[in-house]
Amino acid sequence: MNQNDDNTQDKYKNEINEIIKNISDDMPEFKAKPSRSLQDLLDEVVLTTKKYLIMTEVQHDALALWISGGHAHKAFDTFPRLSVQAPEKESGKTRVLDVIYNLVPNPLMTADFSVSSMARSIVLDKTMLLDEVDAVFKSSSDENRDKKAIINAGFRANGTFLRNTGSGGMDITPKEFNVYSPIALAGIGGLPDTIESRSVIIHMKRKKDNDKVTRFFFKQTEKETKLLRKDMELWAVVANQDLAFARPDMPSEYLSDRAEEMWEPIVAIADMASEDWGKRARTCAVELSAQEEGEEDSTGTKLLRDIKSIFDDLNVTRLFSGELVSKLKEIETSDWNNWHRGNGLNQQDVAKTLKGYGIKPSQIRIGAENKRGYEFQQFVDAFSRYLNKDFSEPVSLGSSIQEDTADTEVLQDSGSNNTDVTDVTDVEPPVENKGNVYELDLDDDEDDFKE
Repeated sequence: MNQNDDNTQDKYKNEINEIIKNISDDMPEFKAKPSRSLQDLLDEVVLTTKKYLIMTEVQHDALALWISGGHAHKAFDTFPRLSVQAPEKESGKTRVLDVIYNLVPNPLMTADFSVSSMARSIVLDKTMLLDEVDAVFKSSSDENRDKKAIINAGFRANGTFLRNTGSGGMDITPKEFNVYSPIALAGIGGLPDTIESRSVIIHMKRKKDNDKVTRFFFKQTEKETKLLRKDMELWAVVANQDLAFARPDMPSEYLSDRAEEMWEPIVAIADMASEDWGKRARTCAVELSAQEEGEEDSTGTKLLRDIKSIFDDLNVTRLFSGELVSKLKEIETSDWNNWHRGNGLNQQDVAKTLKGYGIKPSQIRIGAENKRGYEFQQFVDAFSRYLNKDFSEPVSLGSSIQEDTADTEVLQDSGSNNTDVTDVTDVEPPVENKGNVYELDLDDDEDDFKE
């Protein structure tokens, strides 16, 4: 057979392949399908994780659903990160990444990565499995700040970062790169709040002497799970359209808005599998979210909660700023006395923090005294929004707090007294990122993104 015959044969092969592709795209019934149902796939993933990992039933279920969701994440508006945490080393967190490596789509596992390599990997549709991330987030360098920004932005399907493209200082133009991707992170201790609030969190514990698991061999596990991962890939292709329009009923009364948004894709997948898996997914959402809600509050939430307790204990509707600070520092379970190297927080600290919640001090009169302070009514909205499980807005302030209002008066701020408070570094008031675009410096002398 001569060269012309070879070329003709290749041409016919390409034409046939194109016809088959068009038939597959137009007629879904011709597409390859998984060899088993989604319910069976999830059950097998759980059996696989139980073989190598010591976790609770809820954690195994959540992990299986997150793995399957990684294959179908492009069907959703958001997809959570997976955060595997442990208080000490040798608690199995890295083993979790080892096990799911053979189950997630297009995995890339690393403990050492730059912002640029991370961004390029996500653009290539990699599922990043990042180990030892506690070392990354201990540092506040610009590089690590940008890594955190990419992880946060990639929670949403429209999450992007900006990079200048061009060379030699000429024709430099900003371009957006989508960083939406499933990401798993493992490390000792917790993560920054903004990442944890976007994560399914698995807390690992060091196994006891009587805890038995199968010894893990990567090559053997890769061979054993090859068909399972292939079936999940095929399932995702078939299920993507239905998942994109899924609107599952969520246990909203037990979840914050962010938690509900985060768990919705997981519950949608479970509902597609079976009624039993749907119940198990909702149990995962409630139990694992409840664990995190008991974690450390932000500085602002702590301050609001303590201020509420002070108003309640004193049974008043107004407090001078100085008195409020004194009462805060008297709370034994707080750390307000530790601010400023043991000098304690001051009125400016309180004002700076509360400013983020739309609460500002004003001139008030209590009895014969006229000073700057706060009214209980100023806090009602913030209490209801940020302490929603602990606070119900009273029908009438007069019915819940009795005070001789004849001796109290709110005065208009005079120009000399209405001064801006001093900036302090101890407090970071709530900051909302507008959109999901982060401008990062990803330049590491590589030209991969240049056009």
